[in-house]
Amino acid sequence: MKAALFLVALGLVVLSGTASAFSPNSEVSPGPQDYSPLKFEIQSQRLANGDIQFTVKILENIGSQSRFLGFPPAHYFTSLGTVKITTDQNGSIRSGEKQAIRPLSSELHEKAITCVFSVTTKELGNPDLAFSFDIPFDGKMPGYSGYYARLKKFMKP
Repeated sequence: MKAALFLVALGLVVLSGTASAFSPNSEVSPGPQDYSPLKFEIQSQRLANGDIQFTVKILENIGSQSRFLGFPPAHYFTSLGTVKITTDQNGSIRSGEKQAIRPLSSELHEKAITCVFSVTTKELGNPDLAFSFDIPFDGKMPGYSGYYARLKKFMKP
């Protein structure tokens, strides 16, 4: 019950566009990945009107014991927003803040979640612009796991 209430509250934060403090979990970066239990494939393409279309595909890593992608779409959240990370002088993360801009629709097909969305070049001017994927913890604990990908890092030259 507590997990369900937390997910409803998290969904309202994502949908309302309000800022929320969070403990950043995993930043997705281009190149080889080991974000056990998930793998992210992110591609970009410039559209005729100058906007950039991103396709994000989220898959389970081979051999993963997780059931993350077995959840129906109502149990995970995909959004576009900003992620600001504050670090100390040693580079350790001190805090993080996530500001949702808009929810993103996604589809679940054969153990892969796919999101296709476009952003303007003006939006991409913000280095904190990110795709976010939030899912409930795998188990009995209330809470969620979060992943974010700074979109500028996934731009094709």
